This record gives sequence, C-alpha cells and structure tokens, in this order.
Amino acid sequence: MHHNRRQHSRVAIPFFVTVLHDDCTVYGSTVDISLSGLFVECSELDKDKLPVGTKCDIIIELNNRKNINIPIVGTCEIVRHGVNGIGMKVRYISPSDSELTMHNIILYHCENIKRVSTESSVSTA
Repeated sequence: MHHNRRQHSRVAIPFFVTVLHDDCTVYGSTVDISLSGLFVECSELDKDKLPVGTKCDIIIELNNRKNINIPIVGTCEIVRHGVNGIGMKVRYISPSDSELTMHNIILYHCENIKRVSTESSVSTA
C-alpha cells in the first residue's frame, strides 16, 4: 500500500515562478503546488544552479481573468531534484493576505475541500 507522506494537498496549477538566489535567477512553471511546497519545472542547467539545501526567494505570478499578475512573494528551500524540475519547501509567504490567496486558490482547485480546509491556520472568514 502506498503511503502519502505529504502533509498538505497538492493541486496541479501552472503558474510562472521566478526563483532568486544570490546572483542567480531561474524562471519556471509550477507543476503542482500546496500550502507547504511546490514543484517547479525547469531545465537541467537551472537545476545545477540550485543544489538541494539552497534557500531562495520566490515570486509566484498568479494571473486573474483580466490578465493582471498578482505576485505571491516568499522564501523556499530546495528539497529535491526531479527529472524535469525542483521540489521546494515553502518557508515563508509574505504578507499574510498572500497566504490567504494561496489557500483559496488551492481550495478552489482541490479534490478534497474538507481536507484542504483543515490544513492551514489561515482564516477564510
């Protein structure tokens, strides 16, 4: 039997992501995202610039229906390299309304609303 080690539900939503570390900038797209992490598709060359354990800043570009970008800014740590990208653990999202925005997006796209609602301390009231 397969046991899912993830603490938070992931949803497959493609958002543009910019990863910043020192003088390195990597551009990619989310494969999936949760309140605690994301997997970003990027090139082999970009993966080499961001070894496992690297702490970096991220900007996730959310697009609304009017094509207006809403940036979610935070810090992450590279936790794994996959075949086509990098797995990142979210360390901090700023400000708190950005966390609420991420929570609501994941809630809207998830399969198990009840589970996702209990995964965050974010108040949606």
